[in-house]
Amino acid sequence: MTTLGELGKKYDEWRRKALPQSVNDADWRHEETRARLIEIKDLLLPRFPQSSASGTQALQDELRATLRLLEPQKAIGVPKTRVGSAGDGGYVQLDDLAGVIHAFSFGVCDDDAWDLAMAQAGVPVEQFDHSVENAPSSHPLLRFHRKMIAAQPGPDSESLAALVSEFSKSDAPDLFLKMDIEGWEWEVFDATPDELLAKHAQIVCEFHDLSQLASPHFYFRAKRVLEKLHRLFAVTHVHANNCVPYNLIANIPLPDVLEISFASRARYRFEPSQETFPTPLDAPCSPDKPDYILGAFRF
Repeated sequence: MTTLGELGKKYDEWRRKALPQSVNDADWRHEETRARLIEIKDLLLPRFPQSSASGTQALQDELRATLRLLEPQKAIGVPKTRVGSAGDGGYVQLDDLAGVIHAFSFGVCDDDAWDLAMAQAGVPVEQFDHSVENAPSSHPLLRFHRKMIAAQPGPDSESLAALVSEFSKSDAPDLFLKMDIEGWEWEVFDATPDELLAKHAQIVCEFHDLSQLASPHFYFRAKRVLEKLHRLFAVTHVHANNCVPYNLIANIPLPDVLEISFASRARYRFEPSQETFPTPLDAPCSPDKPDYILGAFRF
């Protein structure tokens, strides 16, 4: 069996050969380094047992324990509201923007109704999307950046950590985050320190690729992210995106894409939610099909 020390030596040997010889090849060398690190990390990850009934039960037990981090809570004394589009691009959040001085919208594409609604409510919004030339809407409180959101800032990218450091002005949560970046959310949350994430009063985010939860590489990062978010926030709403399939993972039915709303534990008090999802505030992302039924979303 290859030990961690042996893997480290092999990586050091490879790194000496792979370090960039000039600025021109630094970018692709960085990507090569990242890919090799992922390969090494995968070798060290525990493997889920998959080949027997007992293995499937062990996997199901593990997944259920992690999914319990997403069980919805009710913010005591604070109602919810829908902000943005009537379908895809709209989010259910707590109806409370007091003390919120800035919002981030990661992923704009051709629908920034949420951004516009926040701006009309008096909250300045920094919009980020590297895939479009400009945002669809114009408002004095909307500022568009043609950059992608990544774990680390770069010439064509920005990080959540850097933005929080720039825009938060208080020890109390004073920011609002909306994120739909097609799977990169896991890396972004994973790289953002707790103390910076905690500066958000609320977060609404579309989480992708839940069908990959049986993959160790994906699962252990997802678990790390959900544990981090659970420490700082309570889940106040869940809604499944009906544009993509539902999946059975160890006989647990899950949507591949799930919209989740979070509220700060430092700002609100919570009790178990008695709701079933979807609620009257929800709307199908695809209007041509009915919404997925999540029920109480308890595991």
